Amino acid sequence: MVESRRRDQKGHLAALDQALISKLPNTRKTTTTNRSIIPSNAKRFIFVVVVAILCYSTPTQQLEQQIGQTRNSSWPASTTTNHGNQNHNKKLSSTTTSIATTSEHRLKGNTSTPIGSRSLDHSIDNKSSSSNNNNNNNNSKKNKLPETTGRELTARIATLDDLSHRLDQTRDNVPLELDDTRVPFWNIAHMINSIEQVDLALGAGSNGIETDVSFDSHGHPTYAYHGVPCDCGRHCFHQEDLVKFVQHLAHITIPPASSRLLVVLFDLKLKDLKEPRQKETAGLHLAELLHKHLYAPYLKAASYYSIDQRGQPPLRVVVSINHASDILVAKSFISYMRNNHLDFMGNQVGFDVGMNDNLTEISQAWDELNGATFNIWQGDGLTNCVNIVRSFDRLKQAISIRNEQGHFRKVYFWTADIMYHIRTVLRLGLDAMLTNKPQRVNQVLNEPEFKSKYRLATPYDNPFEQFRIRPSSWGVAPPTVGEIVETIHNIKETSSNFIKTLPDGISAVFNRVTHRSTTG
Repeated sequence: MVESRRRDQKGHLAALDQALISKLPNTRKTTTTNRSIIPSNAKRFIFVVVVAILCYSTPTQQLEQQIGQTRNSSWPASTTTNHGNQNHNKKLSSTTTSIATTSEHRLKGNTSTPIGSRSLDHSIDNKSSSSNNNNNNNNSKKNKLPETTGRELTARIATLDDLSHRLDQTRDNVPLELDDTRVPFWNIAHMINSIEQVDLALGAGSNGIETDVSFDSHGHPTYAYHGVPCDCGRHCFHQEDLVKFVQHLAHITIPPASSRLLVVLFDLKLKDLKEPRQKETAGLHLAELLHKHLYAPYLKAASYYSIDQRGQPPLRVVVSINHASDILVAKSFISYMRNNHLDFMGNQVGFDVGMNDNLTEISQAWDELNGATFNIWQGDGLTNCVNIVRSFDRLKQAISIRNEQGHFRKVYFWTADIMYHIRTVLRLGLDAMLTNKPQRVNQVLNEPEFKSKYRLATPYDNPFEQFRIRPSSWGVAPPTVGEIVETIHNIKETSSNFIKTLPDGISAVFNRVTHRSTTG
């Protein structure tokens, strides 16, 4: 009879081990497609030992009661609709912490030693020693095996899932914030068109940049360059050879480098490309450039490093065409990736229509791709000189389409520099913002009203994941006296910085004129 029950118990453990293996890949959400989270043989050995200890030490009734109490008290409702995985992690963390507390106190003979003050292996050693002593002192309990219910097995799987998740988080050097259900936000520095400006933008607190791409008469991408007119308080003539610029982005993001830079929005200047052949060339050659100088080097470098050494996932890119009528550029870009079997690159690239076309026409343009990509951003706005008086009706419509799980994965606003304006558009439920003042955006994000809802995106957030973000207000609140004073200060600061950087702006104009004269 005893041997039969031992075989049954071993069967439970074998089933538990299989269940754990099948569950582990879903225990945490990651945006990196190349990272495996299957535990090593050493980890699995520890897991099996822990399971054995839990099965022989924790009474089922008390464990189930503890689970029920934790569920009733520690599982909050979701604050945003599409944060299911994050809320699952939050619930799992709360539940398994309570279970682990009960189990570890039993493992240590209910001593006063704080949990976490000893290693997992040390706790197992203590349990083994204590179990042997108890068996020697009381032979009548030696052959008494506990009954194990399906609910108890599920709870123990959850405990080990959490252990695996924590070990993987530690291994990958990812901040452990299981209870953080806030919306990831992309603070994108506007009009970054030189290598020096990249470093300045990241130093100012941005985690993304917007870069303008100019083309020659044939449609070949040539420079990172905006030109006039541009935003108030900015110098318009900074430029960089586009290949050199992309190579710098690769240098600061490819393993083992690590950077704040998570996403680059390439604003394609297509107004001079009227012919279909020019637009096809633009898409094909831009895709080739990014493949050759950004994604192929990433894959090559990543192959030399272990997961621990790779740093962050690859840099994400959003290709922004001007109008829905420029859809041929996106089609040719996608054709290049398909023809060269660049599935990895396809997962890192998204698209956007940057100017203020009718949103229905934009959606119809994306329908022409026949599901070739779901990585769609949508922006709304104007230059910072006049957008403070712009209506938010179109922006609200884009947010509604995103919340209804339409084409748009992310909705952003451009270009907000005044803190009152930043607060106003954040209340509508944005995913990202283009700004000339990244430090001001971060300052607003840290205010109590927004800190509980938003956080800066990390390398492990997916810029093509769709969230439903509930607007805190559809209306526009009039500025307070303090905000009026703050706005005046913001404008004075912008003017002062423009004057301080005037020599740099003049130098950029001189370099631009000199370059054009030498290249004919």
